[in-house]
Amino acid sequence: MTMVKQRKQRIRAKAERGPAVENPESVEEGGSKEHEALNVLFRMVEAAKDEWERTVDSMEDMIILADSAGRIRRCNESFRRFTGRPYQEMIGKSWKQLLKKQGMNGPALFWAGVELRHEASHRWFLFDEYPCTARDGFESSGVVITMRDITDLKNASKALSDAYDELKSTHAKLLQQEKMASIGQLAAGVAHEINNPIGYVSSNLRTMEKYVKRLSEYIYRQDDALGSQPNGAPAYEELQVLRRRLKIDFIADDVVDLLKESLEGTERVQQIVRDLKCFSHVDEAEWKLADINECLESTLNVVGNELKYKAAVKKDFGELPRVKCYPQRLNQVFMNLLVNAVHSIDNFGEISVRTWQEGKYACISVADTGGGIPPELLNRVFEPFFTTKEVGRGTGLGLSISYDIVKKHGGEIFVASEVGKGTTFVVKIPLSVEGGHHGAANQDSVR
Repeated sequence: MTMVKQRKQRIRAKAERGPAVENPESVEEGGSKEHEALNVLFRMVEAAKDEWERTVDSMEDMIILADSAGRIRRCNESFRRFTGRPYQEMIGKSWKQLLKKQGMNGPALFWAGVELRHEASHRWFLFDEYPCTARDGFESSGVVITMRDITDLKNASKALSDAYDELKSTHAKLLQQEKMASIGQLAAGVAHEINNPIGYVSSNLRTMEKYVKRLSEYIYRQDDALGSQPNGAPAYEELQVLRRRLKIDFIADDVVDLLKESLEGTERVQQIVRDLKCFSHVDEAEWKLADINECLESTLNVVGNELKYKAAVKKDFGELPRVKCYPQRLNQVFMNLLVNAVHSIDNFGEISVRTWQEGKYACISVADTGGGIPPELLNRVFEPFFTTKEVGRGTGLGLSISYDIVKKHGGEIFVASEVGKGTTFVVKIPLSVEGGHHGAANQDSVR
């Protein structure tokens, strides 16, 4: 209990006891002491009131105390400066009307938590209100209104939002640039993969051209022979000689194989183009249910030529349910891991790609028999622009972007390595099961 309250209680208690019978000198001396005590109490109250008013006036927030009808009972200096009116002139006025006269055009009714714009100064204020209840009862004696200038906060929030949008845009561009850079690095291999089937398709077509000429010659000679000789026996013998010379029987058999081989070549080219389009396509805005094993097969088709001259690729694909994901983004993760694996192999090695289900996760591992990563560098492999490759061979963004992609899928990516023995990356993607299992388990080796 404060000293002021204690003095008030003593004064009230003496008043209730009534006047005591004392001699005049004692009464005069006592009255003087009581008067002095009252003066001290008054000065303390005034000092406390002044201190409190100066405290409230020093605040930048506008503070208003209004009665239940919205009439101003008190306000601080910030609100007075905002309205530009003398303090006494505002007492008893409606605080809502004063705000509207100052151009604070908010909603039809003010309510707690609303943001108001002051058109004249182009500044924003956060409006709030708190009930003010009388000390000696439960009847509301009014309300305390506060208005805080949040212009700088809104500007900073907008700047932060704009920066975040720009960062997202830059990240998306960086993601696409890294993807296309990876395609560029593999361009020679992809061209070779396309050139092989195109080569034998072209060769087959040239052979077909010769065959068609021979068949045409045979047909024309047959027509001439049959039309010029009434007796068909000599004409038949002559046609048989021509048939053997032009190798018509061989052509009839070979043309079927040529067409079959050519069709296989064109289908191979179409598959490579589809995989390239799937890989390099700008990411969709929505997630899809995708088969992880199919994503890996597609990626292996794209990077196949990069791998087959440096490593035997062993696949061990387990049965996995379809996973809700961004397939193109996961393809980029798989490509980065496969390319890193083959780049780590000096001569000829082995790359193992395995998939399996572990609880609620689809797991993918890519292991190589390369040189491995030193322990002191292992915790830096996912840092942007960090690379152990020679200058010009890597951007240092592949694993960093892969890490971000996996994290955005709610997954995890781990690395384990031993110098001289190789490195293993494991990716875990949360499952979203729909229907049965897809992707038959298989084990094979691709060179």
